[in-house]
Amino acid sequence: MVDLICHGVPSNKWLVDYIANTLKIKADKVSSIGFRLFEAFSLCVYNDDRLIYKSGNLWTHRYEDLYYNTFIDGFTYRDSCFNCHYAKPERVSDITIGDFWGLGNETDDNYIPKHPYGISCVLPLTEKGKRLISIVKDKLNIYERPVTEAINGNDQLRFPKKKNLRIKFFRRIHKYIGVDAAYKLCVCDKIVKYKIRKIIR
Repeated sequence: MVDLICHGVPSNKWLVDYIANTLKIKADKVSSIGFRLFEAFSLCVYNDDRLIYKSGNLWTHRYEDLYYNTFIDGFTYRDSCFNCHYAKPERVSDITIGDFWGLGNETDDNYIPKHPYGISCVLPLTEKGKRLISIVKDKLNIYERPVTEAINGNDQLRFPKKKNLRIKFFRRIHKYIGVDAAYKLCVCDKIVKYKIRKIIR
């Protein structure tokens, strides 16, 4: 069995409402949705093979796409995500997979290649998991790292997302002033700092 390092899940209704009411795209025009491109974290909406909406890269166009930003900041997670029993080092599967954050923070290694588009974390947790990885290791580029490096670099390998004061305030006011206004109010200081940094650069 394989599990994922999950960062939380917004409701499907929030996504449907966002596409219909904010992006003004009718449901019958949407055939598929993507959340990542090879080179970017971008929300993409497709009509068959035609791209009809593409957000800017989350990391280079922060605070521009409402859906992606409320998700990445945890504002629109399901309530169960804040009390997830699986977001901890003790896993329940044979292998855990996900993004590897914090690579190189604990142990320098000159043999790790450049990874401009990210690198994956694969944690074998049982003997069965180790056997499965050994079967496919010749088809992968695998580099052994301290398990603490993966755990310390990824919050969801330590604990669930915290429902901080910003999130709690957002959840109290968004029904009255709308999601967009509520989110911007809750992170207005971060948006100002982000824009100042962009100007300075």
